[in-house]
Amino acid sequence: MAIVLPHGVLFRGAAEGHIRKILIEKNYIDAVIGLPANLFFGTSIPTCILVFQKRPHFSRYFIY
Repeated sequence: MAIVLPHGVLFRGAAEGHIRKILIEKNYIDAVIGLPANLFFGTSIPTCILVFQKRPHFSRYFIY
């Protein structure tokens, strides 16, 4: 699953920061893709795509 959001959600604190922390701790985020400003008609703000995948709470991946 993927969602397009304003670039600011990657840096804001408060509730958004808490949500980001949970998503990272539970290993739900697969990728973050930054998009340039003026990509969408009618807005000049930069955006990003967050790609998610639901996984178990533990990591099955090993780094060698």
